[in-house]
This record gives sequence, C-alpha cells and structure tokens, in this order.
Amino acid sequence: MHRGRPLRKEEIAVELWPDVSPKQLNSQFHTTLYRLRQAIHPQVVVQSGGGYQVNPDFDIWYDAAEFERGIQQAETAPTGSEEWASGVSKVIQLYHGSFAASFESDWAEAARLRYEEMYLSSNLALATAALRRSDPVEAIRMAESVLAVDPVNEDAAYLVMDAHARRGNLDMAARAYRRLHDAMSEEDSGTPSRRVRALYERVISGDALDDPSD
Repeated sequence: MHRGRPLRKEEIAVELWPDVSPKQLNSQFHTTLYRLRQAIHPQVVVQSGGGYQVNPDFDIWYDAAEFERGIQQAETAPTGSEEWASGVSKVIQLYHGSFAASFESDWAEAARLRYEEMYLSSNLALATAALRRSDPVEAIRMAESVLAVDPVNEDAAYLVMDAHARRGNLDMAARAYRRLHDAMSEEDSGTPSRRVRALYERVISGDALDDPSD
C-alpha cells in the first residue's frame, strides 16, 4: 500500500524483516501472506508485474496516503485563508501518532519523519495564522499540539508564550518558557535561543503586556 506498486518477495522481506536470514525468508513471507489472506480476504494480495501488491480492485482507505494528499491539496489555497485553514485543520485530524511505530526499517523511518514534519509544520502554520487574526486561544491549542509531539520545538513554545502574553497571562507564558528550558535540558539540546529568551525577559518584566510580539 505504501509503495503503490508491485514488490518482489525479496524487496518486501528487506523492508519488513531486515534481520531474517535467506533460509527463513521464504517461510516467513508465505506464512505471513497466508495469515493476511485468512484475516482479510483470499485475494487481498495478488501477484502482478513480477511481484506482489494489494489488490487494486479492492476499495481500501489508507490514512497515511489520505493525510499526505490532503495536506498537499489544502496548500493549494493561499496560506492563512479560510479555505486553507479549514482544509489543514481537517486533514491533521488524521494524524494519530508516529507512522508504523513498530517497524524499525528505513522505509518506515523515512515516512515517519516526513509525516511528523508535515503534521508539526501544519500545526505551527495554523497557530501563526490564529495569532494574526487575534485568536490566541486557538494559537495556544495548535502550538501545544506541536509540543505534545516535540517538547523542544522552540517555534511552538514561542507561539504559546506570545499567545499567553497577549491574553495577559504572563505567568502561563513564563511557565511555557520554563517547560521548554527543562525539556531542552533533559534532552541535552542546549538552551532556548536568544529570540525565545528575549520574549521571556519581556514577559517577566511585564513589558510583553505593552509591547506584544508579532
């Protein structure tokens, strides 16, 4: 489903069971194929073009493909527009965590990182757009979605701090900074950038109430 084309048995084995020996490969492959056909349908996987593929005659919904296609479609609208925001907001609901988390193969890791980046960047864009239309509550919600996945994301932490400051919640803004600082310390990834520290200083001094960040 992910490759979208027929794959030879050997290609499938490398991507699903990279540690299986050549002697075990054939047995592992056909045992798994048998179980798959028993669990879903005898024709769910068919041979085609010298390889195996999910039966193209089956009506199958694949959330990862829908997610990627939906993001690309939403981005055809002007960024920040109502159409764009509506499309992206709808599509990101398909993301429910790391893609194929139980697989350690290179193909899964590459897809996992790509989908995660698409999810994070979409949430950040929505948070930024929310602030621009003076909706700090929505900005906080979207930025917190990023931090739930990536606790050391400085852009998201900055947006949370900025949004809280715009609402007059300087204590919450300061807490967002300290949470970022602690997360970065735990991951040994340095300290918050000068940009984030500058906002924190405006927060603790109270200047952020009079001069909110863009």
